[in-house]
Amino acid sequence: MAHPAEDVRPPAMADVAREAGVSHRTVSRVRSGHPDVRAATREQVTVAVGRLGYRRDSAARAPVTRCTGTLGAIAANTVSAVTSSTCPGSPSARDSAPLW
Repeated sequence: MAHPAEDVRPPAMADVAREAGVSHRTVSRVRSGHPDVRAATREQVTVAVGRLGYRRDSAARAPVTRCTGTLGAIAANTVSAVTSSTCPGSPSARDSAPLW
């Protein structure tokens, strides 16, 4: 039998919207910093986000933003593919390359 804590899913944007009494689109506008949101509404959403512990799901946003925030590398030497010496330029490439 599963432990009850394992059955709890993280809060979704719809949960925040329900808690704040607004639409999911309004929650999205607040979270994106859109300027056309009333201060009182922004506060309602911010309070609901804090109360529920909502965090954006970057995997869910990736198709929309076309950005995953991850960097992939292909290594020819698979014996040491997990070491940074395989791709000595990877730290500088990671820090300077745009992620899109």
